[in-house]
Amino acid sequence: MKILVLNGSPKRERSDTLHITRAFLKGMASAAPLEAKILHVADLHIQPCSGCFACWRNGGTCVHRDDMAGVLEKIQASDVLLVSYPLYCYGMPGPLKTLIDRILPLTAMTMRKVGERYEHDSRADTAHLRFVMICGCGFPNSAHNFEAAVQQFQLLFPRNHTILTLPE
Repeated sequence: MKILVLNGSPKRERSDTLHITRAFLKGMASAAPLEAKILHVADLHIQPCSGCFACWRNGGTCVHRDDMAGVLEKIQASDVLLVSYPLYCYGMPGPLKTLIDRILPLTAMTMRKVGERYEHDSRADTAHLRFVMICGCGFPNSAHNFEAAVQQFQLLFPRNHTILTLPE
């Protein structure tokens, strides 16, 4: 199993959340063989999405020439996308948010109704891709602090995710 970890902490290897993520990966490895690749988002050169939607009109190629094209290739080649980050002001750190915004080329402009909501069709073959989010927050009764991040990832991976919460 190929796992791509996007470490959103600006602390990189010193991140407490990455420490938790490594323990999670160790547990997964004890159950099945895996190949994990960790990308420290803070080390990547990723420009903000300009909202031009050129990627939707030209077949999925972004107008920016930066590290994001390689990240998109790694995402598509993975079986699991694991996003690990500390909670900053009820959301993810800015560089990770920039990366998530730039996943747009994997989706299409067309939409379809699924249940009571609308979802963008996928442009890339990501049906196999599963999503895991590990987010550190030290506040008691803090499950509501993750709502904005969970909603964003549900839009990107509407059918390929499982949300696990710790009991309060």
